[in-house]
Amino acid sequence: MAEIVKSKGSGPKGPVRPLRPRPKLAGFPLMAALAWLLLANPARAQSVLLGPIARRVKAKIELDPRLPSGVLRRDVLALNPPHDLACSLTLPVCVANAPAVAYRGNEVRSKPLLRGAAAMEGHLAAALSALEIGYRRLVYAARLPEPERRWDPNSGSPAVTWELRPTPGPLTVDLVPAQNRAFDSASVVCRSGVADVALAAANYEREAAFCIGEAIAARLDPAESPRSRRAYAAGLWWEVGQPNGSDLVEVVRANAEAHQAAVGRDELDAAASTALFFEYIEQTLGTEVPYGLVTGLFALSGRTQRADGPRTLNEPDWLDVLRGSLSDDRVDFAHRVNAFAAARAQLGSSAGPLGRLAWAGTFARIVPDWNLRVSSLPRRVANKMPIGPLGMVAVRIDIDVPTNDLSLAVHVEWEGPGPFSWTAVKLDAQEQETGRLDFAFEPRVTNAEKRIVALDGVRSLLILGVNLGGIDATHLLDPDHAPFEPHGCTVYVVRI
Repeated sequence: MAEIVKSKGSGPKGPVRPLRPRPKLAGFPLMAALAWLLLANPARAQSVLLGPIARRVKAKIELDPRLPSGVLRRDVLALNPPHDLACSLTLPVCVANAPAVAYRGNEVRSKPLLRGAAAMEGHLAAALSALEIGYRRLVYAARLPEPERRWDPNSGSPAVTWELRPTPGPLTVDLVPAQNRAFDSASVVCRSGVADVALAAANYEREAAFCIGEAIAARLDPAESPRSRRAYAAGLWWEVGQPNGSDLVEVVRANAEAHQAAVGRDELDAAASTALFFEYIEQTLGTEVPYGLVTGLFALSGRTQRADGPRTLNEPDWLDVLRGSLSDDRVDFAHRVNAFAAARAQLGSSAGPLGRLAWAGTFARIVPDWNLRVSSLPRRVANKMPIGPLGMVAVRIDIDVPTNDLSLAVHVEWEGPGPFSWTAVKLDAQEQETGRLDFAFEPRVTNAEKRIVALDGVRSLLILGVNLGGIDATHLLDPDHAPFEPHGCTVYVVRI
C-alpha cells in the first residue's frame, strides 16, 4: 500500500503504477547546463525562477562643494625661497638666515636680518648640527622614508631647509611641491625664530626633529592637514627623542581641554591631542617598527594632486585609511575610541597603551566635568563645555557607600545627528583601572543606558563619552571639514 498512489481526479479509481526513484544521473545534464550558464555570464540571472537580480552598487556619497575641505594651497606653500644657505656636507639638509624686506623709496629689496654676525653664525651651526642628528635618527636609525628632495640649481637638491629668524617665533612649515611627481609629494621649508643662545640651544634638537618629521609626512602625503603633519612629527619626537618641558606643557594643555576636537586642520597649538591618538593606535595596532602604522596610514592616503585647485584634495585622509583597515566596522571603531578615552583619562601612568608617555606624570590627568558621590544620587548633569569630534566628557562617581549589592544605572543622551560612544571605567583606590564596560553603540540613536554591577573593590567610576563627529550618520568625520560643530550631552545616574 505504501507504493500505491491514489488519484484525486474524476477518473476511475483503482491502483496506478507506483512511482519509482529516478537514477541520480538523470538530472545531471540539466544542472551542468545551468552551472555553465551561470559561470559563463555571472552578471546575469542568479535565479532561474525569479529572473535577473539587480546588481547592487555602493552609492558614492556626494559632498556639498561649499563645504570647506582641505587647506588653501597658497597658505602652505613656500613662496619665498630662503637665501644664504649653509648645507651639510653629507646629508640633504640646509639652514639659512631669514631674509627681510628693506624699503628705499619705491624700491623693495631683500636682505638678511642679522642681529650680530657671530651670534647668528653660532645659531646656524647649532641648527645644522641638530638637523643632521634628527635626520640620522629618523631616516637611518628608525628606517623611515627619507624626505623629498627639491632641486635647486644654485644649492643642489636639499631635502629639508630650516630658516632662522632673529626674533622669537614658533615653528612653521611650508611646502615645495615636487612637480615631477604629479604633486603627490613635497619637500619642506621650516621657519622659526630664536630668542637667546641658551633657550635656542635647548629647543634646537626638538624643532629640528619636528622639521624632519613634517618633511617625512609631506613626502608621503602633502595634502594631509598641517595639524596632522605636526601631530605625526610630535609622535616621532616622543618615540625617538627626549621630550622636554615644551612637550609637557602641550600634553597637559591637550588633556586639560579634552572636550576640544582631537583632530583638525589648521590648529597647530592643539596638535598634541592628535598625537595622543596616533600614539594610542600605534601601541594597540602597530608593529615593532617605530611609528610604522601611522607612517603606513599617511603613505596609503597619498594621491595625485591637481595643480590648479585652490585647496588640497585630501581624499582619502589618514582617518579614512584607518577606518578602512578596520573593515569600516563602526561598532569596532567606537569601541576602540572608548579604549582611547579610557587610556587618555589615565595618562601619566606607566601602564596601558599610553604608558610611554609616563613622563607627563599626574599633571596630565583629565579633570572631570563633574564629581558626584553615590550618596547624592540620583543626579542629572550636562557637559560644561561643547564637545568637538573625538573630544570627550568625563563624569566621576565616587563610591562612598557600602558596595554590597550596590548597582547603578546610567542613562546618557546627546545632540544629534552625530553619534557618541560611551564607556564606564572602574577605578580602585590607587586610581588604576580594574574593568571597563562599553555601552551598546548604534550610529543613528541619541541615547544609551547601562546597568553597572559587581562594584566590590571599586573606589570610583569614570563615565566617558566621546563625540565621533561627522555631518550625519552617512558622512563620517573628516579632519579637513573644519570648522566642526560641537555637541552637548546629559548624564543621568541613579541607584537601583
